[in-house]
Amino acid sequence: MGKVKRRMLINAVFGGMAYMSGMLVSIFMTPFLLRRLTDEVYGLIPLINSLVIFLSLVSMGINAALGRYVTYHLARGEDDEANQYFTTGCGLLAGLAMLGLVPLLAIVFALPHLFNLPAGYAVEAQWVALLMGLNCLVNIVGTPLSVPLYATQRLALRYSFDILDVIIRTGLIVAAFLCIRAQVIYVAIATLTSTSVIVVARYRVSRLLVPQLRLARRFFRGVRLRSIFSFSFYMVLSSVGVMLLLKTDILLVNWLFGSTAVTRYSLVSRWNPTIRNVLWTMLAVVTPVVTALQAAGYEDKIRETILRGMRYALLLAVLPCVLFPIFAPQFLTTWVGAKYAGMAPVLMILIIPLSLVIASQPISIVLRGMGRVRFPSLVTVCGAIVNLALSIILATVGGMGMLGIAVATAVVCVVTAVLVYPTYAARRLGLSPSVYFRGYLRPALACIPMVVAAVWMYHSVNLVGWPRLLAGYAVCSVIYLIPAYAIGLRRDDRAILWQTLGLSRVRRDEP
Repeated sequence: MGKVKRRMLINAVFGGMAYMSGMLVSIFMTPFLLRRLTDEVYGLIPLINSLVIFLSLVSMGINAALGRYVTYHLARGEDDEANQYFTTGCGLLAGLAMLGLVPLLAIVFALPHLFNLPAGYAVEAQWVALLMGLNCLVNIVGTPLSVPLYATQRLALRYSFDILDVIIRTGLIVAAFLCIRAQVIYVAIATLTSTSVIVVARYRVSRLLVPQLRLARRFFRGVRLRSIFSFSFYMVLSSVGVMLLLKTDILLVNWLFGSTAVTRYSLVSRWNPTIRNVLWTMLAVVTPVVTALQAAGYEDKIRETILRGMRYALLLAVLPCVLFPIFAPQFLTTWVGAKYAGMAPVLMILIIPLSLVIASQPISIVLRGMGRVRFPSLVTVCGAIVNLALSIILATVGGMGMLGIAVATAVVCVVTAVLVYPTYAARRLGLSPSVYFRGYLRPALACIPMVVAAVWMYHSVNLVGWPRLLAGYAVCSVIYLIPAYAIGLRRDDRAILWQTLGLSRVRRDEP
C-alpha cells in the first residue's frame, strides 16, 4: 500500500500542476487577448465555448464508464473483459463523434440568430464555433485513449499531456497574434491543433506503457454496450447538470445584459470551475483505488477514505476559496485593470461557498468509484434547474442583475454540499453526520490566523501590482501552512504524509 500511496501523491501533484498551469496561462493570456481584441470580440470566446462544450456530454459519460469497468476488471486480473470494454467503448465514441457533426452544423448556422454578436463578426463567430466544435469531437474520439493510464493509476502521465496541451495552445496563439494579426479565429485554430497533437501522443504512450490494453476488432462485444450505457447515462446526466450550473450563466448574461457584459462576467465566473477542477483532479486520483477496494470488499476503508478526503479537501480549499476572495479587488485591478474591480463582489460570492462544495466532493468521488452514480447525477441536474430558475428571478424580478446570477449559484452549491450529500452518505454508506461534520473543525481552526492576517493586509497594505500582491499571497500562505500541518491534520494524517513521502516506515495498511 505504501507504493499506492506514493503513486496517489504523485498523481495528485501532477493533477494540480496541470490545472495550475492552465490557471497561470489564463492569468497571462486574458489581458494579452483583451489588449488586442475589444471587450465585445473577446466575449465570443467564453460564449461559444459555453455553447459547443455541450457536444462533449456523451463522451464524458462513456469515458467514466470505461474507466470504471476497465479498472475493475484489471484489478481482478480479467484482461480479456477489460479489453472488451475498452474496444467497445472506443468504437462507440468514434461513431457518436461522427453523429455529432449534425448538431454542430446546426449550432454554427443558428449562432447569429440566437445570440447578441458584435457587429460585423457574425461570419467569424460561425467559423470559431465550427473549429471549437470540431475540437470537442476530436476530444470525444481521443480522450478514451488515455483510459489505460487511468486504469493502471498512471495519472501523472495523463496530466503531463494536459500541461503539454496548454503549452502548445498558448504558444500557437501568441505566435499567431504577434506574427500574423489579432483575430479571435486563431484561438480556435490553435486549440484544435494542440488537441489533435496531444491525442496522437497520448495514444502512442498508452500503447507502449500499458500493452495489455489494446484496440482490436475481435474484442468488440455488443453485449458490453448495455453496461456502458447504463453507467454512462447517469454520468451524462451529471455532466449536463454541471454544465447547466456553470456554463448557462454566460448564456444568461448574454441574453439579459448583452455581449460586453459577457466579458466582465466571464473574467470572474471562470475561477469557480477552475478552482473546482484543480481540487477535483487532485482528489479524484483516489477513484480507481476505490474501485479496486470495492472489488476486494473493503467497505470500511472506503468510508475512511471519505473522511480523510474531506479533511484534505478542506485544507486544500482554504487558500483559493478564502484567501482569493479577500484579495479580489486587488487581484482584478492588477490582472485586467481597475475598471473591472467592481466585479469583485461577484467573484467573492462565487468562490467563498466553493470550499463547502469541495469538502463534499470526496463523497461524490467515492460513489463514482463504487459505480453508484445515479444519485449524484439526479442531484446535480435538479440543482442546475433550480439554479437556472433562481438566476433568472434574482437577476430580473429581484433587480440584482449579474450579482443575482452569482447568488443563485452559491445558494444551490451550499444546500447541495451541506445538506444533500452528507444525508445520502449517512443513509447509504453508513457515515454518521456528526462524525462527518466534526471533520470541518480542524481545517476551520487552522485557517483563522491566515484570515486575520489577510484582512489586516487588505485594510492596511497597498496590494495592487503583481510584486505586492504575490508577496501578500506568499506571506498569508506561510502563515497558514504551520497550523494546517499542526492543527488541520490528525496524527495519523501526518504519519501517512511522511510514509507517502518515503521518510518513515509504513506502520499500517490504510487507504
